[in-house]
Formats: sequence, C-alpha cells, structure tokens
Amino acid sequence: MNDYKARKDVVLVIFGLSIVIGTFGGLSYALSSDKAERIAYIEAQKTKVRDFVAPIENLIEPEPEVISIDETAESQEIVDLREIMHLDMGRVKVKDELKTDIIQEVLLQSQVYKVDPKLVYSVLFTESSFRNNVKHNPTYVKKLKKKIQAVGMGGVVWEFWDSYLIENTSLTKKSDLKDWRKNIEATAAILAYLSTYKMHPKAKDSKENAAIRYYGLPCDDYIGKINKVYARL
Repeated sequence: MNDYKARKDVVLVIFGLSIVIGTFGGLSYALSSDKAERIAYIEAQKTKVRDFVAPIENLIEPEPEVISIDETAESQEIVDLREIMHLDMGRVKVKDELKTDIIQEVLLQSQVYKVDPKLVYSVLFTESSFRNNVKHNPTYVKKLKKKIQAVGMGGVVWEFWDSYLIENTSLTKKSDLKDWRKNIEATAAILAYLSTYKMHPKAKDSKENAAIRYYGLPCDDYIGKINKVYARL
C-alpha cells in the first residue's frame, strides 16, 4: 500500500514539473502568435502530455483491493450446515451465543486441518455434548502402565497425542486442552491424521475408520452414536 502511494507521488511530481517546464518554454511563443497558432500550440502540448503520461501509468501497479474476511462468501453447503448444526445443538444445554462460537470453531478448524466438519461435530457431541468441563472416566492403559484421563469436549488423551499436537498444532501443553477452542483444534487435527490411516477391518467407511481409531478400539456403541449424530447433519 505504501509503495503504491510513493510511486504515485513520484509520477505526479514528474508530471507537474513537465507541465511547468512546458508552460514556461512555450509561453512567449503562445503570447506572440495569432489565434490559430496558439490553438495549434495548445493541441500539440496536450499530445505531448498524453504521450508522456501513458507509459508512466503502465508502470504504476493498481492499488490492491482490500477484502475483509467478513465479506468472504461461504458456500451454500456451509451456510446450510451451520444452520443444521445450530438446530441440532438444541438437543443439549448450550447457550445460544456459545453455540454460534462452537460451530464457527468447528468449521474453522475443519478447514485448517482438512477434515470433515460433520465428523468433528459428531465426535464432540458424542464425547461431551460440547461441555469442555466434562469429567471423563480414567482408564488404565497397559502400554503406558498408568491411568490416563481424556480431557474436554473432544475427549482428547494428551498422553497419546502430546508429541503430535505440539509439533502440528498451536497446543504446547496438556493444560491447553482446558481451552475449549484449542480442544476443538486438537480434535480436528487428530481426526484429520487418523483419516489417513489404512481402513480398519471393522470400519464400513472412512468416517467409521477415523472414529474407531479415535476411540481406540471398534466399539459398536461408540460408532453407533457417531453415525447417529452424523446422519442428522
């Protein structure tokens, strides 16, 4: 923006000087000539000005158009999905203003991590009904030789995903999961990663594949809940 204005100012200065020089250079001639000669002289000066300005105008890059993110049009599919999600969240106790913010974050993080927003929404609904302060039951994991406890809306297990989340998201520590926005980000990032996995033998489609791997095992009850929410969207 500043470079554009600077280039424009330089051109205007050069143009102004050319007018002044041309005016003084031809002033005595214009005053001493008869009417026909004065008209001819003026027309000749106009032509010189046009010839002078035209190539300079081509050197000036047009000022870039500034488009606010608020003016970016959403696809009709996203507009419809936003409305459906808002209506579906009426099934749980969430304040209207928070519904809007949660849906916006789901759509945003799904776009960032290139994952199906309906899958992200379905996992959040199933894991917590969109309550980030939900208390998940601790589970003993033999591989880790300790009890672990999922955190927040997405039921994210930091002990499993800490390295991946630190490297690939804005999260840097387990306590970040207490921020519901970051919890949604973590959920979207994990689901995007799991969506690239080889199809699980028990999965019927990519959605079930990601859900099975997210849960950790092929639980029919969990997959049934995910499918039920997903089908409503």
